[in-house]
Amino acid sequence: MTKVLVQEKINLIYPPNFQVFGVYPFKIIYGDYQALNEFLKKNNKYIFHYHFEIEALNPKFKYATYEEYEARIEKGAIIRENVKIAKSAIILMGSVINVGASIGENTMIDMNVVVGSGAIIKNNVHVGAGAIISGIMEPISLEPVVIEDNVFIGANAVIKEGVIVRKNTIIGASSFVNKNTEEGYIYYGVPARKIAKATKQDYFKVALNGELRK
Repeated sequence: MTKVLVQEKINLIYPPNFQVFGVYPFKIIYGDYQALNEFLKKNNKYIFHYHFEIEALNPKFKYATYEEYEARIEKGAIIRENVKIAKSAIILMGSVINVGASIGENTMIDMNVVVGSGAIIKNNVHVGAGAIISGIMEPISLEPVVIEDNVFIGANAVIKEGVIVRKNTIIGASSFVNKNTEEGYIYYGVPARKIAKATKQDYFKVALNGELRK
Protein backbone atom coordinates (compact mmCIF):
# COMPACT_ATOMS: atom_id res chain seq x y z
CA MET A 1 0.00 0.00 0.00
CA THR A 2 1.46 3.34 -1.14
CA LYS A 3 0.47 6.81 0.04
CA VAL A 4 0.37 9.86 -2.25
CA LEU A 5 -0.48 13.47 -1.41
CA VAL A 6 -2.35 15.25 -4.22
CA GLN A 7 -3.21 18.91 -4.87
CA GLU A 8 -5.92 18.96 -7.56
CA LYS A 9 -6.96 21.55 -10.15
CA ILE A 10 -10.39 19.91 -10.42
CA ASN A 11 -12.23 17.50 -8.14
CA LEU A 12 -11.00 14.19 -9.56
CA ILE A 13 -12.91 10.92 -9.36
CA TYR A 14 -10.61 8.08 -8.32
CA PRO A 15 -11.02 4.36 -9.06
CA PRO A 16 -12.88 2.40 -6.35
CA ASN A 17 -9.79 0.34 -5.48
CA PHE A 18 -8.08 3.51 -4.15
CA GLN A 19 -8.69 4.75 -0.60
CA VAL A 20 -9.31 8.50 -0.72
CA PHE A 21 -9.18 10.91 2.23
CA GLY A 22 -9.57 14.67 2.38
CA VAL A 23 -11.56 17.18 0.34
CA TYR A 24 -10.81 19.15 -2.81
CA PRO A 25 -8.23 20.41 -3.57
CA PHE A 26 -6.08 18.39 -1.13
CA LYS A 27 -6.39 14.60 -1.08
CA ILE A 28 -4.50 11.70 0.48
CA ILE A 29 -4.73 8.56 -1.65
CA TYR A 30 -3.73 4.99 -0.74
CA GLY A 31 -3.34 2.24 -3.30
CA ASP A 32 -1.00 0.10 -5.36
CA TYR A 33 2.03 2.15 -6.43
CA GLN A 34 1.90 1.22 -10.10
CA ALA A 35 -1.85 1.87 -10.39
CA LEU A 36 -1.53 5.21 -8.57
CA ASN A 37 1.39 6.31 -10.71
CA GLU A 38 -0.43 5.45 -13.93
CA PHE A 39 -3.58 7.29 -12.82
CA LEU A 40 -1.68 10.43 -11.81
CA LYS A 41 0.33 10.56 -15.02
CA LYS A 42 -2.84 10.08 -17.07
CA ASN A 43 -4.53 12.95 -15.18
CA ASN A 44 -1.46 15.14 -14.76
CA LYS A 45 -3.08 18.16 -16.47
CA TYR A 46 -5.75 18.21 -13.72
CA ILE A 47 -3.20 18.18 -10.87
CA PHE A 48 -1.04 20.99 -9.50
CA HIS A 49 1.27 18.73 -7.56
CA TYR A 50 1.58 15.23 -6.09
CA HIS A 51 4.08 13.58 -3.77
CA PHE A 52 4.56 9.86 -3.10
CA GLU A 53 5.44 8.47 0.33
CA ILE A 54 6.71 5.00 -0.54
CA GLU A 55 7.39 2.44 2.21
CA ALA A 56 8.19 -0.44 -0.13
CA LEU A 57 8.03 -1.42 -3.79
CA ASN A 58 6.84 -4.81 -4.99
CA PRO A 59 7.05 -6.40 -1.51
CA LYS A 60 7.03 -10.19 -1.49
CA PHE A 61 5.98 -10.55 2.13
CA LYS A 62 3.21 -9.09 4.23
CA TYR A 63 3.81 -6.88 7.25
CA ALA A 64 1.71 -6.43 10.35
CA THR A 65 0.36 -3.03 11.26
CA TYR A 66 1.23 -1.53 14.64
CA GLU A 67 -2.38 -0.93 15.60
CA GLU A 68 -3.10 -4.63 15.95
CA TYR A 69 -0.88 -4.75 19.05
CA GLU A 70 -1.19 -3.18 22.50
CA ALA A 71 2.55 -3.42 23.19
CA ARG A 72 4.98 -0.49 23.17
CA ILE A 73 6.47 -0.56 19.68
CA GLU A 74 8.95 2.17 18.80
CA LYS A 75 9.23 3.85 15.41
CA GLY A 76 11.24 1.88 12.85
CA ALA A 77 10.53 -1.60 14.18
CA ILE A 78 9.53 -4.05 11.44
CA ILE A 79 6.95 -6.70 12.26
CA ARG A 80 6.03 -9.42 9.79
CA GLU A 81 2.72 -11.29 9.59
CA ASN A 82 1.44 -13.84 12.14
CA VAL A 83 3.56 -12.42 14.96
CA LYS A 84 2.27 -12.57 18.55
CA ILE A 85 3.33 -9.79 20.94
CA ALA A 86 2.09 -9.59 24.53
CA LYS A 87 0.64 -6.20 25.50
CA SER A 88 3.33 -5.54 28.12
CA ALA A 89 6.23 -6.27 25.73
CA ILE A 90 8.54 -3.56 24.37
CA ILE A 91 9.94 -3.55 20.85
CA LEU A 92 12.57 -0.88 20.25
CA MET A 93 13.56 0.92 17.06
CA GLY A 94 15.24 -0.99 14.27
CA SER A 95 14.18 -4.44 15.47
CA VAL A 96 12.86 -7.00 13.00
CA ILE A 97 10.32 -9.60 14.20
CA ASN A 98 9.95 -12.29 11.58
CA VAL A 99 7.02 -14.47 10.51
CA GLY A 100 5.37 -16.53 13.23
CA ALA A 101 7.56 -15.36 16.13
CA SER A 102 6.06 -14.74 19.57
CA ILE A 103 7.12 -12.29 22.28
CA GLY A 104 5.96 -12.78 25.88
CA GLU A 105 4.90 -10.58 28.79
CA ASN A 106 7.34 -7.94 30.06
CA THR A 107 9.91 -8.89 27.44
CA MET A 108 12.11 -6.22 25.85
CA ILE A 109 13.50 -6.55 22.34
CA ASP A 110 16.25 -3.95 22.21
CA MET A 111 17.45 -1.87 19.26
CA ASN A 112 18.33 -3.62 15.98
CA VAL A 113 17.54 -7.11 17.21
CA VAL A 114 16.55 -9.74 14.63
CA VAL A 115 14.03 -12.29 15.87
CA GLY A 116 13.86 -15.14 13.35
CA SER A 117 10.79 -16.91 12.03
CA GLY A 118 8.96 -19.09 14.53
CA ALA A 119 11.15 -18.06 17.48
CA ILE A 120 9.45 -18.30 20.87
CA ILE A 121 10.56 -15.71 23.40
CA LYS A 122 8.73 -16.07 26.70
CA ASN A 123 8.24 -13.75 29.68
CA ASN A 124 10.57 -11.25 31.40
CA VAL A 125 13.29 -11.66 28.78
CA HIS A 126 15.75 -8.96 27.72
CA VAL A 127 17.30 -9.36 24.27
CA GLY A 128 20.20 -6.92 23.99
CA ALA A 129 20.85 -4.56 21.10
CA GLY A 130 21.96 -6.17 17.85
CA ALA A 131 21.33 -9.74 19.00
CA ILE A 132 20.16 -12.36 16.49
CA ILE A 133 17.65 -15.03 17.42
CA SER A 134 17.81 -17.45 14.50
CA GLY A 135 14.67 -18.55 12.70
CA ILE A 136 13.48 -21.85 11.34
CA MET A 137 15.55 -22.67 8.27
CA GLU A 138 15.43 -25.45 5.70
CA PRO A 139 14.45 -28.17 6.27
CA ILE A 140 11.26 -26.76 7.72
CA SER A 141 11.16 -29.56 10.33
CA LEU A 142 13.93 -27.93 12.37
CA GLU A 143 12.77 -26.78 15.79
CA PRO A 144 12.55 -23.05 16.53
CA VAL A 145 14.62 -21.20 19.09
CA VAL A 146 12.92 -21.12 22.49
CA ILE A 147 13.94 -18.49 25.04
CA GLU A 148 12.39 -19.36 28.40
CA ASP A 149 11.40 -16.98 31.22
CA ASN A 150 13.76 -14.52 32.92
CA VAL A 151 16.59 -14.84 30.39
CA PHE A 152 19.06 -12.04 29.66
CA ILE A 153 20.78 -12.05 26.26
CA GLY A 154 23.67 -9.61 25.86
CA ALA A 155 24.22 -7.26 22.95
CA ASN A 156 25.21 -8.80 19.60
CA ALA A 157 24.78 -12.38 20.83
CA VAL A 158 23.60 -15.01 18.34
CA ILE A 159 21.30 -17.90 19.25
CA LYS A 160 21.46 -20.77 16.74
CA GLU A 161 18.24 -22.26 15.34
CA GLY A 162 16.72 -25.06 17.45
CA VAL A 163 18.46 -23.99 20.67
CA ILE A 164 16.54 -23.81 23.96
CA VAL A 165 17.78 -21.14 26.37
CA ARG A 166 16.53 -22.31 29.77
CA LYS A 167 15.04 -20.15 32.52
CA ASN A 168 17.25 -17.65 34.34
CA THR A 169 20.14 -18.00 31.87
CA ILE A 170 22.47 -15.05 31.26
CA ILE A 171 24.15 -14.91 27.84
CA GLY A 172 27.21 -12.66 27.58
CA ALA A 173 27.55 -10.04 24.87
CA SER A 174 28.72 -11.23 21.43
CA SER A 175 28.40 -14.90 22.40
CA PHE A 176 27.33 -17.61 19.94
CA VAL A 177 24.98 -20.11 21.57
CA ASN A 178 24.83 -23.35 19.55
CA LYS A 179 23.60 -25.76 22.25
CA ASN A 180 20.81 -25.82 24.82
CA THR A 181 21.70 -24.07 28.06
CA GLU A 182 21.17 -25.21 31.64
CA GLU A 183 18.86 -23.25 33.90
CA GLY A 184 20.42 -20.56 36.05
CA TYR A 185 23.91 -20.36 34.51
CA ILE A 186 26.01 -17.70 32.78
CA TYR A 187 27.22 -18.52 29.27
CA TYR A 188 29.88 -16.67 27.34
CA GLY A 189 32.12 -17.07 24.30
CA VAL A 190 32.20 -18.31 20.72
CA PRO A 191 30.86 -20.89 20.95
CA ALA A 192 29.26 -20.06 24.29
CA ARG A 193 30.25 -22.22 27.23
CA LYS A 194 28.96 -22.42 30.78
CA ILE A 195 31.25 -20.32 32.94
CA ALA A 196 29.48 -19.94 36.29
CA LYS A 197 26.28 -20.34 38.26
CA ALA A 198 24.40 -17.04 38.18
CA THR A 199 24.34 -15.31 41.57
CA LYS A 200 21.92 -12.86 43.15
CA GLN A 201 24.38 -10.09 42.28
CA ASP A 202 24.33 -11.15 38.61
CA TYR A 203 20.55 -11.09 38.56
CA PHE A 204 20.56 -7.70 40.27
CA LYS A 205 22.73 -6.28 37.47
CA VAL A 206 20.39 -7.77 34.88
CA ALA A 207 17.35 -6.41 36.73
CA LEU A 208 18.69 -2.87 36.26
CA ASN A 209 17.61 -3.18 32.63
CA GLY A 210 14.07 -2.95 33.93
CA GLU A 211 14.58 0.79 34.14
CA LEU A 212 14.67 0.83 30.33
CA ARG A 213 11.18 -0.64 30.24
CA LYS A 214 9.55 2.38 31.87
